[in-house]
Amino acid sequence: MPLAKSTFLIFLLVGVLGYPFLKASATAKIVNVGTNLAAMLTFQFSGHIWWQIGLPLAIANVTGALIGSALAIKGGSIWIRKIFLLVVCCLILKLGYSFFIS
Repeated sequence: MPLAKSTFLIFLLVGVLGYPFLKASATAKIVNVGTNLAAMLTFQFSGHIWWQIGLPLAIANVTGALIGSALAIKGGSIWIRKIFLLVVCCLILKLGYSFFIS
C-alpha cells in the first residue's frame, strides 16, 4: 500500500517536522524509492520477483513520478496541498468503504 505509506510519511514530515508540502512530498518519494530498492534486492536474492508483472508496473510508476514531479514544480506548494487533501479524502473514503461494506 505505497499510497498510504507515502501519505503517512508526508503527514509526519509536515505535522511534526514542519516541512512544506512540496519538500515533504519529495522527501517521501525519495524514502519510498529507497525502501522499494531494498525490497527488490531482498526478493531478487530469494528468487521471488515476477519481472513480467513488475517491470511494466515500474515503468508506469516512473512515468507517473515524472509527470507528478513536473506538475508539483509548476504548481508549487499550494497545489500540492490541494492534491494531498484530495488524496487523503479518497483514502479515507476507500478505507471506510472497505471497513463497512466489505
